Amino acid sequence: TPDRKIRFLWAGSTALRKMWPDIARIWHRSLAGHPGAELYVKTIDPTTKANPVVLQPEPGVTYDNRDLNDMEMAKLYETADVFINTSLCEGFGLQPLEAMAAGALYVGPDTPGTEAFVGAETGLIAKRDEMVEVEYAGERYPLPKATPASVAARVQQAFESWGWAALELRRQAGTKKARTFLWTGTARRVYDVCRGAN
Repeated sequence: TPDRKIRFLWAGSTALRKMWPDIARIWHRSLAGHPGAELYVKTIDPTTKANPVVLQPEPGVTYDNRDLNDMEMAKLYETADVFINTSLCEGFGLQPLEAMAAGALYVGPDTPGTEAFVGAETGLIAKRDEMVEVEYAGERYPLPKATPASVAARVQQAFESWGWAALELRRQAGTKKARTFLWTGTARRVYDVCRGAN
């Protein structure tokens, strides 16, 4: 058990693909009320003010829907010990990537958009063991997701294993991997692909 309070961070919008309501279910299945853990939920979606699923005042949970700039978000990431991801899919996986680059341990599924930097060597992976339907452009698509119980088990594991060498190695590997993803390198690769298409 950790000898200090461990901060868990969830960041994202309330869009369906982020599976926003799951964070409350995950926390209540794992560390809600534990004096050694705290959850920080960061979103900029104004609808969160009226979202009854998540916004229930409780000890150890902070909800933040301020519009922060890049420097303020970077400082917030630096305060996190663990980043919890609940997304069905990501375009680039910017939030988990930035959190990992700041030193946070990744906990969540290896969703599309994060496979390049998320895996068993760089975090605690929750199995995607449930199917949900998502509507996009008038069509419905089935997507696999990690259940709240699956992610909660990994959250609990992160807390109980905090300070262990094996877990620290995963955290460090995740940070090292995430820091190799730079916008300059991405832009260069996109440019090279476009040039090759001509």
